[in-house]
Amino acid sequence: MTAYDTPRFVVPDDNLVPVNDYPSHLYTIPPSRMFLIRRSLQRYID
Repeated sequence: MTAYDTPRFVVPDDNLVPVNDYPSHLYTIPPSRMFLIRRSLQRYID
């Protein structure tokens, strides 16, 4: 295995941003609300 086979970061480890799983904590939009948003967007586009 060569040095080019191992991925390496360009920035030092102290400057790396930790990975966050925020999408799994977002509020879910109920289907009925999605229809209202789509209808409102269609009116805006028209």
